[in-house]
Amino acid sequence: MRIASLCRLCLLCFCLQVAGGLAGRPSFSHPIAQGSATLRIGTEQILLEMTVPLEQIVIANRSAPADSGIDAQALDRHGDYLLAHLHLTADSVPLTGKAVSAPAAVNQALVYRLAYPLPAEKPGVVAIGQNLLREIEFAPGNPWEVSYRLSVYRDGHLINQALLAYQEILRLSLDAAGFDSSLGWDYTVQGWLHILHGYDHLLFVAGLVLAVGSLRELAIIVLLFTLAHGLTMTLAVLDWWRVSPRLVEPMIAFSIVAVSMQNIVWPRLSHGKPRQAIAFGFGLFHGLGFAGGLLDSIAALSAEQVAWAVAAFSLGVELGHLSVVIPLYYGLALVGSRGVAVPAPSTSQRLGSLLVGIAGLLYCYYSVSAALA
Repeated sequence: MRIASLCRLCLLCFCLQVAGGLAGRPSFSHPIAQGSATLRIGTEQILLEMTVPLEQIVIANRSAPADSGIDAQALDRHGDYLLAHLHLTADSVPLTGKAVSAPAAVNQALVYRLAYPLPAEKPGVVAIGQNLLREIEFAPGNPWEVSYRLSVYRDGHLINQALLAYQEILRLSLDAAGFDSSLGWDYTVQGWLHILHGYDHLLFVAGLVLAVGSLRELAIIVLLFTLAHGLTMTLAVLDWWRVSPRLVEPMIAFSIVAVSMQNIVWPRLSHGKPRQAIAFGFGLFHGLGFAGGLLDSIAALSAEQVAWAVAAFSLGVELGHLSVVIPLYYGLALVGSRGVAVPAPSTSQRLGSLLVGIAGLLYCYYSVSAALA
């Protein structure tokens, strides 16, 4: 009995935390921002080129919405912001950088060129880290997660590729020969974090799991959802089919409300083909949302690298799903709410679905407000 009560309490706390996070910020649901960067190590200096999406400059200047425009002074100030939040060292000695040119506009981004003079004695190890946008909360207790796909060149030769994320220091040995890359692992971690930090995906998956009656049914639902979001995510990343976030985000929000309503009002439709249609149909829109975690960081990658990035990111997304789905399924099993033969949803299912629906309505309100802004 105590275990069942604890499971109900955990479910309640999860949904209330998500709802509270949504109530804290009238914006879209993913506190993840990405970009690309090039680090060129010379004999006298390091040149760092940061391709920064306009959205990040807007966030750093605490302006909204992104298409409202910001002045030239704000664009120049962001160069100083980058210098303050990028940390380069040579043999553990901090390097001091400076902007060497005005930012250049490229599509919906700006390129900042930062130079870091090296000491007279050739260093053995150069390290780089960043804490960009960490001081800005997407929602209470949930700061922005920024990562940059970094390509490192030494004497004109590509020696390393990695995702430069918060709290991850990239150390480069200048004496090492050959090429090194951690992009596959980095994109897997990025996909996993995209799920754990994405309120919308967590709510939708929770709504699906609340009504399943067996592991077989759960496996079918997860498989259909995976196929759907994998399809549209790949199409979006390859630039074969993209839809404006102003449509995608409200549709994802509506999917949360729809699945919770199906659980409560039409419980018999929350199994079999009707539920499978919900999982697959709305999974198409969730895939377009997943693509947002990749588009800014895969620019200039080769076709083969894009394929690996998509595969690794997708693997991370599925690992994120499993880390939520499996504990929730067995937690509900302990409560005793499993079983398709039950004529009406249990109290735990109703309560959980109601909380998911309330959080979904909040997200609907904010996503529609942001889309119309």
